Amino acid sequence: MTNISPSFENIWFLDSHGRVLCYAHAQKKVLCVPFQGLFVGGSIMSPHPLPRKFLPQWYDIFGDIIPDVGLNVISLDENLVALQREGIWDYLRSDPEGCDVSFSGDIGSREKFCPLTRDVYTGMLLLSSQYMTKIVFHGHNVELPSLFFPDFNEHKMFCIAMGRVRLSILANLENFADIGRLSVGETKRYSFVGYKAGRYYDVDVTRLKQGSFE
Repeated sequence: MTNISPSFENIWFLDSHGRVLCYAHAQKKVLCVPFQGLFVGGSIMSPHPLPRKFLPQWYDIFGDIIPDVGLNVISLDENLVALQREGIWDYLRSDPEGCDVSFSGDIGSREKFCPLTRDVYTGMLLLSSQYMTKIVFHGHNVELPSLFFPDFNEHKMFCIAMGRVRLSILANLENFADIGRLSVGETKRYSFVGYKAGRYYDVDVTRLKQGSFE
């Protein structure tokens, strides 16, 4: 059995429909905003892989400490976590059609979040821009459109899309992280795991330029 040495990582949290937790300074509260072409404030610093349960310190986009967030991170199966309110013991719940968050006594799909390391987040940001990456369907010589999140009405949890291709976010975290480490001008081939079981897509990804968010 291979032992994986933990690293210390900046971590963001993605909900089941492509929204990222962030801290809104004006409202002085945590929101869940649509994934867009930049890093958002509202991350933690943590060992990775994540501990089973811990109360982290949160940071804004400038690296300053956000006081009184009070959310325990609880590791679940499938690379997911729940965020539990300290002292009250209910769970943060996202709204897939709005930015406000609420709390629930149980853990369902809307209480589950995918932790994103900086490399994973960077890879997803690169794939979401046609100016920063070129994505080609290997063997078909067809260029794929940039990454986006399917409409909520598709009812696909932790799913991401490139045109008509639907991919599992959770099964492709290593691919996204590796893309986040590509050098400008570098091309690599990836085998992406489809959202439907048994489907795989071989894709060539070329890094075109540096991102404004880096």
